[in-house]
Amino acid sequence: MEVAAAAVALLRKQSGSADHAKTHGSSTAAARAPGTPSWSKLFVGVGERDGLSKGDLLGAITGEAELTGDSVGRIEIRESHSIVEVHESVARKVIQALNGTSL
Repeated sequence: MEVAAAAVALLRKQSGSADHAKTHGSSTAAARAPGTPSWSKLFVGVGERDGLSKGDLLGAITGEAELTGDSVGRIEIRESHSIVEVHESVARKVIQALNGTSL
């Protein structure tokens, strides 16, 4: 499946919140500590019905954007789309890298 720029939309969600901390197993204080990266959620227009797996999406992000797995947070594969958290500082790089990529 081709991931077009229009299909990879930034859902900018600053996540130094308790919700993010709960999801990632850290304390609220740690999640809000100075130097803790903010997270952005990216919408990807490819999902389970397209045969996409978490590993496929992680591999595409790390390979195409030349990032380490530390830059990627929670990945949710849904029926018709996926949502992936990435460090806010690399969100645009991920979008640009996935544009035109086949998954």
